[in-house]
Amino acid sequence: MEHRELVKLIPNDIRPQFSERLTDILLESSSGSIPPRIAKIILHYWQRDQLDSQAGLTHLIEAVAEAAPDKLAQVLEEFKLQKIAYAFSPIWDKQF
Repeated sequence: MEHRELVKLIPNDIRPQFSERLTDILLESSSGSIPPRIAKIILHYWQRDQLDSQAGLTHLIEAVAEAAPDKLAQVLEEFKLQKIAYAFSPIWDKQF
C-alpha cells in the first residue's frame, strides 16, 4: 500500500498532533538519510502550514520511515494506528 493510501486511514482529528510528532522526529534525527527532494517538499508544506494535510503527511511518513523507522513504529503505536503499522511490518521485519 502506498503512503498516500495509508494517510487516508489517519483520522482528521489527530492529524495535527501526529504531523507535529513526525516533524519532531525528523528534526531530532541525526541520520541525515532524508533525500533532499523529500526535505524540500516537507519544507514547502511546512511553510504553508499544511503538514497535516494528506500530501504533507504522506511525505512526512515517507521521510520518517526512511530516517527513523523505529521511531515511526513508536508513534504509530502511540496514536493507535495499528493498520498503518501493519502495512509497514514487512519492511520493518527486514530492517530489524
